[in-house]
Amino acid sequence: MTVLTVIEHQWRPIGGSRPGSLSEPQAEALEQLQPSLPAGAIEWRRREVKFAQYCGVVQLGALTLEVLPKLSRDHEDVVRSRNMLVRMLQAAGLFRAHAVGSASLGLQNAHLLDWFIDHFRGQVQAQLRQGMIRRYVEHHESLAYVRGRIDMPRQLRDNLLRPHVIACRYEELEHDNQYNQSLVAVLRMLRAHTHHPRLRHDLEEVISHFGMVSEVQPTAEQIERLPFRRMEERWQPIFSQAALFLRCLYPDVLSGDLPALALLFDMNVLFEKYVAAQLRRSMKGYQITTQRPIRHLAVDSRDRPVFALKPDIVVLNAGNPVFVADTKWKLLDMERRQSGVSRADMHQMAAYAARYNCDEVALIYPIVSGAGGLQTLNQFRLQPTGVRITVIGVDLKREDRLMLSLDGEHRGPERAWQSNTEVQHLFKQDAPSGALNDLTD
Repeated sequence: MTVLTVIEHQWRPIGGSRPGSLSEPQAEALEQLQPSLPAGAIEWRRREVKFAQYCGVVQLGALTLEVLPKLSRDHEDVVRSRNMLVRMLQAAGLFRAHAVGSASLGLQNAHLLDWFIDHFRGQVQAQLRQGMIRRYVEHHESLAYVRGRIDMPRQLRDNLLRPHVIACRYEELEHDNQYNQSLVAVLRMLRAHTHHPRLRHDLEEVISHFGMVSEVQPTAEQIERLPFRRMEERWQPIFSQAALFLRCLYPDVLSGDLPALALLFDMNVLFEKYVAAQLRRSMKGYQITTQRPIRHLAVDSRDRPVFALKPDIVVLNAGNPVFVADTKWKLLDMERRQSGVSRADMHQMAAYAARYNCDEVALIYPIVSGAGGLQTLNQFRLQPTGVRITVIGVDLKREDRLMLSLDGEHRGPERAWQSNTEVQHLFKQDAPSGALNDLTD
């Protein structure tokens, strides 16, 4: 198996002998897969290809492409980038932050696909220790004794000339049911997609715990429709992940070869979910919403609302917006004028401030300074209203939780920011020199 690690927005050559290049057949396979991927995930130009905005893994037969987030304008630390993506996925709730998975295999520096597979295996194994799902299955048999209820129509139809047997209908608690059949099918599918010998062995071991269950080929939709009773709710996140794996499988892309597997995450959406999840964990007294409440900028001549506004994050206090923010998955260039913040983004934030009647709005970007938490990167004051638009950096190099203290300070999860040399008075700073009317793209 060949594993090729690429960084988002990084062009990769096609053909030739240059390091990190894709062969012609690999590029053709990727082009065949492209219609199944999210729009805009891949960009092409002459003899080059790049992944834009989406990170994760794409497996094309014997080739595994690992697409990692871009964390620096100069050089990339692959291990740090991989670990950061895993932390973001865990914080956003897509993968549980649990003491199973890669730690058990010593795969901390392993490639993403093996991490995803081992994480799923570990979650299944942890739940199996508490017992697998068992359901009553109805049986119809002709027996020498009565079990359950007599099936009189079948008795008259099938056993009229066999008085020594009785047609019975009964239920038996079994583990050979849709739930376990679906899990075993997904585990076997994942076993075919990993080339890590220890991981394949561990997957076999987990599969063996299910015993003899019928082989099925479930779809993601069938798994998502499975009902869960109260005692089985602990399994529901695992089945959600199983459905996710099946949705990312494309069996018809590579004719005569292994099916393609593409597990890609929109980094704009993931960054939004990451920031919102961290704020929810730390700001217990506030309601943190994403993409709502929806308000409209204007009404038309028929008094119908138009131009919907959906901020990425709104902090509510007693139902009233006190802070509105949009997250932007891109690295700012602090050497550029206005830190590289675009005119369109500023216009958008001005609309949020006016429509949500909120004096504090922000643009939130990723940074990797190592200081942890939130950092004020720049601040602008709208004229003539005085509304402050703050440019905030979320440090992805540290695992601290985030908290916006709306009384004027940034805080960490358990403490004020004593470790930060700057006093982070986010909402009490004056706007830096360079007024809003001087903004350029």
